[in-house]
Amino acid sequence: MNAPTERLPGPAEAISLETIELELALQSQDTVQAGFEGAVRHALEKAGGTLLFHMRVDDGEGTRWTAAVSIGSGDERQFLIVTIPADGNVRIEPLDQSEEPVARIAPAFADVMEKLSRAA
Repeated sequence: MNAPTERLPGPAEAISLETIELELALQSQDTVQAGFEGAVRHALEKAGGTLLFHMRVDDGEGTRWTAAVSIGSGDERQFLIVTIPADGNVRIEPLDQSEEPVARIAPAFADVMEKLSRAA
């Protein structure tokens, strides 16, 4: 990816070590070679996270790639939204601070996937 990563300003809160690991891992990825999904998956392997889903979003603001990821487990689990807009700057934001429309479905999607994996 080799693009700058920005964390959106928000209320003062502790940033988890896993989030920082994900941010650092994403900075070292090449999305041209690996593609968005491959780069995010590889970074999540290093940070110990899970890709919930990813999609390309086309709207009035342009085209961007967006992914919902989870980091940690149990009460410590965090949901993050990873976005790469057309300018190439990676943005990582906590779910509750994201304005991405798909952000609200991430917890429900994670619960469904968890139940399906237990049933398998």
